[in-house]
Amino acid sequence: MFFFSQPSIIDYINKHYVPVVGDDWYQRRRTDAEGIFFTGLHKQAPHTTPDGWSRQGLYTLTPDGRLLSFTNTWKMKPFMEYLHGGVASWNKLPPEQREPEHFHIEALSENALDPDYVRTPPEGGSILKVYTRILEHDENGALQICREQGEKAWGTHAAMDHYWMTRTEVRSLFTEETAPFALPEKLAVRLMKHNFVDNTRGEPTRWELDEMVNHRFTSNVLFADNAGNTTYALSGSVLLQTSDNQRGYKADFYGTYTHNIDWQLTDFKMTVVGDHWGDGKYTPHSRPGSAPLGIAFHLVDGTKAEDRLPPQGIRKPERYW
Repeated sequence: MFFFSQPSIIDYINKHYVPVVGDDWYQRRRTDAEGIFFTGLHKQAPHTTPDGWSRQGLYTLTPDGRLLSFTNTWKMKPFMEYLHGGVASWNKLPPEQREPEHFHIEALSENALDPDYVRTPPEGGSILKVYTRILEHDENGALQICREQGEKAWGTHAAMDHYWMTRTEVRSLFTEETAPFALPEKLAVRLMKHNFVDNTRGEPTRWELDEMVNHRFTSNVLFADNAGNTTYALSGSVLLQTSDNQRGYKADFYGTYTHNIDWQLTDFKMTVVGDHWGDGKYTPHSRPGSAPLGIAFHLVDGTKAEDRLPPQGIRKPERYW
């Protein structure tokens, strides 16, 4: 949400809170201790949807799961009321209940996690971080980030996702030939379906195969050095469009990627820029007509926890892979 990017709010949260992020889709389904904990938490909140439906929102809680405040909004005023209300509720607790010694939470072992709702990056594979952002033209026609302020800035900040490849898929990006070649169709389809989407206002609608009207992904060797490192250029274009043309994305892209002597991906950068139009199922209020949308990909090594977050599209692994 856009207000999480404001320094004063970040400072306030860091001073008064221990922030934790989870995906409601997984949390409300898992049956391990973490899922049971979340179930007990959301039952204290004023949700109005039936059991089993979305429990997304913002929760302030004690370490042992007592709800202090709750909201589910992108509007600034109720968000600030929630934020200050959580601190006020905490301060009303007896002093002895706010001491660290009051809480004892057992750590969960990996064996205690619900395997149906745990996603880990593929062993030996690669992780691409993906940022999506709506753009606009300046007075000279050049592209720039949107300049809206306050609540109008909702949807103008970068959205983040990931793209996973297995070791075998990574190897398929490379060739010992010098002639241009097409990116493997499996990888191209996964890119388009899950990452060439507008997720800046919430959960995007994925593209279906028959909506991938036209696409071209071409790689060719740029240069190789004596140490076994080879760099490739990746370029192409896509036209993604529903049958009624109510939603679409037409874009061009260019990037480079490199492998080392062990055929491991050591660098990947790609930028996609084009025009998109239409609303997704859960993302209404898009800009009228067609408007610029940019997507950027880069390689991460997965050492940071934030870089190991699963792609949103992998909730159903068999569909993703």
